[in-house]
Amino acid sequence: MREELYNGINIQKPWPPRMKEKEQALKKNIDRIPETICYLSNPPKVIPIHVGRQLFVDDFLIDTSTLQRKYYYPEPYVGNPILKPQTKIEKNEGCCPVAATFTDGVFYDSKDGLYKMWYQAGWFDGTAYAESLDGQNWYRPDLDVVPGTNMVLPFRKGYKRDGATVWIDHETKDPKSRYKLFVFFRKNEVEEIGELYISSDGIHWNGPTITGPCGDASSFFYNPFRKKWVFSIRKVDVEGDFHYRYRQYYETEDFLKGADWGRNDPVFWYGADDLDKKHAIYDCTTQLYGVDCVAYESILLGAFEIFKGPHNRIAEELGVPKQCDITLGYSRDGFHFCRPDRTAFLKGSEKKGTWDYGYIHASGGLCIVEKDQLRFYYSAWSGESPKYGKHMYAGGATGYATLRRDGFASVAAEKEGFLKTRVLVFKGEYLWLNTISDLGEVRVEVRTASDEPINGFRKEECEPVITDSTKVMVRWSSGNSLKQLEGKPIRFVFWIRKAEVFSFWVSDDERGKSRGYMGAGSTNCEGMLNMENNTTYKCC
Repeated sequence: MREELYNGINIQKPWPPRMKEKEQALKKNIDRIPETICYLSNPPKVIPIHVGRQLFVDDFLIDTSTLQRKYYYPEPYVGNPILKPQTKIEKNEGCCPVAATFTDGVFYDSKDGLYKMWYQAGWFDGTAYAESLDGQNWYRPDLDVVPGTNMVLPFRKGYKRDGATVWIDHETKDPKSRYKLFVFFRKNEVEEIGELYISSDGIHWNGPTITGPCGDASSFFYNPFRKKWVFSIRKVDVEGDFHYRYRQYYETEDFLKGADWGRNDPVFWYGADDLDKKHAIYDCTTQLYGVDCVAYESILLGAFEIFKGPHNRIAEELGVPKQCDITLGYSRDGFHFCRPDRTAFLKGSEKKGTWDYGYIHASGGLCIVEKDQLRFYYSAWSGESPKYGKHMYAGGATGYATLRRDGFASVAAEKEGFLKTRVLVFKGEYLWLNTISDLGEVRVEVRTASDEPINGFRKEECEPVITDSTKVMVRWSSGNSLKQLEGKPIRFVFWIRKAEVFSFWVSDDERGKSRGYMGAGSTNCEGMLNMENNTTYKCC
């Protein structure tokens, strides 16, 4: 039995796959070979591109190419941190001051026109809330949950809060559960417990619902391509002196009712591999500290948090934060991730006196679309404790970094080159590009599935695209519209000279709306639009 996804990929039921042998080999540190991605080695014969911008982050769309792939990395905001310990709770009596998303969440809520942040206030204390009009200047509202504070899930005696995740559910029909929350607690220093909550406003939470077994720094996300809530469950196995951190995967259609998983229900998902490079100083085997995901345009974007040392005991003795770099992965089936670039996307400075010395954590929701940029909110630790001088878990704060929209990777030619896609099928009539071609040009030819140029859409009939823009329309001198080719198997051939292309898409909208997913929200979107499956989500 198979399930066909939005992009033509067929997944075998039951799903997700179980990889027992891989799990055992990784846990014993005897097999750290990077995973082969099945849909890249055996892609669909015809790939629908109805949903979202089509990103060149992997070879899924590519048949033949002479171009080079270039990777890009975000620029930290010069005003970081945007949120640092200031309140009495956040200052933690000078021990371990923290005002950081751990993973928690940062979203843009178009319904209220606000950036919203949930974060850990004080180490092992409660969950607080802040909001902003511009995403840079944050306000802590005085709430009624704990009068005189901005706490939304206060400290409970005997419960030490660890990782948490918040999600804004755009698709729910129940307004009482528009916001969803997962929190991991250490109860009475003995029991490890996960709790789920729902809320109509993100401030007053109803619950808890107790989850199945999980570890600290577990999290969750929503996969709208398959309508599943996915729990990213942290596991730590100990064999002698070797500690191995890895991730398990568990999915459910119902956020609350599906939370009662048994110990054997989650499946092995990911561990670090040989391409996750060791730290230059710390002699530690790299480990997978966390995986957090969000739907962005036509892919599932994954933030892989790679632990590089030092081990907890040494970090505690030195009084320095652990080094955890964020690298990116890209998935087209929601489970298998292509991780072609292991250079850190977000990393600590490792410089004493800086707010971001180390212990980097991505925020739930990962990124927000802000005009022509993506904003990645993340937390970091300075290791500076007013009471102890230094501490591995002191000085947690929150900042963000920006990247060009779709700007994870491009296909580029320093001189001249071309890229031919696999056989595609689309809906719409306007072809759009995200490109840097102001010093060169890009032309696009449309061919049949059998690789014959189509009259009216030949290379020489394409008006050269000469611009630096995240959204520019491709035109042909014939004046022909792609509408006549809608639903027919075709190929695009991109002819590039001294230029690069990040993404392309076909839209039925003259403004270039992509019908794609917008991560943790977008300030650009005008409202909720109908998707292919008659549900609604953020699209622009």
